[in-house]
Order: sequence, then C-alpha cells, then structure tokens
Amino acid sequence: MSALLVRAMAPLDAPAFMALHGRCDEAQVRDLQAASRRAFACATPTAEMRVFVLLRGDALLGAAGLIASTGLELPRYSFRSGQVVHASAEMGMFKRAGTLVLGNDLTGAAELRLPLLAENAPPEALALLLQAQLNEVLTQPQRFAETLICELPGQGDGNGNGGQDSPFWQGLGRHFYSGQLPPDDAFFPPALRSHIGRLLPKHPLYSSFLPEAAQASLGQANGSCTTLAALLHQAGLRARGQLGIVDGGPVLEAAVDELRPLMP
Repeated sequence: MSALLVRAMAPLDAPAFMALHGRCDEAQVRDLQAASRRAFACATPTAEMRVFVLLRGDALLGAAGLIASTGLELPRYSFRSGQVVHASAEMGMFKRAGTLVLGNDLTGAAELRLPLLAENAPPEALALLLQAQLNEVLTQPQRFAETLICELPGQGDGNGNGGQDSPFWQGLGRHFYSGQLPPDDAFFPPALRSHIGRLLPKHPLYSSFLPEAAQASLGQANGSCTTLAALLHQAGLRARGQLGIVDGGPVLEAAVDELRPLMP
C-alpha cells in the first residue's frame, strides 16, 4: 500500500475534490485552487486560503484550509463570554453573572479551517493534515497573523442544518434571524453567516436569560470533534472565552510564537 502524502492543492485534484466535498462545482474549485496558489506564494498575511490535500497514490482522502488573516473580506463575528459581579457589602450580597458580548475580536487572526475527510480515510489522516497546517505556520510565521484560531462546532442535532437546531441558536439567534441557516463550509464560507452577525444584539447579554439548554451548551464542542480538539490542545490552542455566533461552540486560540508541533 502506498504512503500517505500531504501537499498543496493542484488543478489535477479538482474532480476528486468535488467528489469529496459534494456541494461545489468546477468553477468554484478552479477559483479555490487559484486563490490557494496565490496564498502559498504570498510573503505577507493574506485573506486567501491555502488548501492542503491528503493523498494515497491517486486517491484524495482529505483536504484542509488555512487562512493567514481572516475576517478581512467579511466581518468575523464572535461572542466573548465573560462575567460581571453584583456586590453589596451592606446587603451581604455577592453575585456573579455570565455575560455574552458580540464583537469582532478575532478579525485578522490566522485560522485553521476544519479538515474534510473521506469515509475511507485512515485514522492518522486528521493528524497528518493538521500537522501540515501547523508546519506551514511554524516554519514561516512572518506570513501569518500573530494569533492562530480554530472554531469548533458546538452542540446540535447533527442533521446538517447549519446549527439551526443547536440549543444556543434556538435560545438566542433565532429571535433575531428567522430564516434558514446555510450549512457552514470550511472552503466556501457562506456570506450569510457573517451578515447574520449584524442582526444580533450589540449590547452585553446576561447568559442566565437564555434557556438552560442554551446555557449548558456555551463553549461545548460537538462530540464529533473530540480527536481534533485533543490534537489542537496538544499544539497549544486553548479556549479563551470566544464562542461561535450560531451554535456557541468554542474558538480555540494560541499565539503563533507559542505553537507546538504535534508529537509523532
């Protein structure tokens, strides 16, 4: 059996990539590949995506994207989870309250996009793609922003509804946007998911006002990405209170100069 290989996406990968992705056409893939080629050649942080592919012989088994500076073309919204304290010595009262603040704190950060794997991909495929993404940053940090992030999917029903049925969206987002959410896409992010951020409340929210299920889901990653989360943790990425605006999933972060390569 031939060895696994990770390399930059090339034009010859288009048919296999379309089959793996399942929702894109030839024109989209052609544009993606051209943007990837420009990104790999760019000496400074760019908003265009580098695309890596994993192959065994001629079989494409996976793909992953890496952006050197995200949110420069469309606003990159997130919620920041925090706390306020209500205290009164005279009344003998001390109360912590969780808060959510909508913002663009992640704009300009480098971003790892979630890998896409074929059903027959071997167990080591995820780590190989992630290591290739990390090596690109570790070996030439001047081409990337100072912070690297990766947004993990939050809790939901797993039916491909783009987070529409997640407890967090049902508790908050649907009150401000009642339309159908497009599925998130690691390679062709739908602009609507950014535009929805403009509709969400700009003032701080008390998370205790949300339904219990929504509160419990804050910062909780979907069970499907347990292995990915462990690998990212090994590389030095940590949750620091930033949450996805649709499903409340955690955004892991690390300073680029503190990243660690994955152990073999």
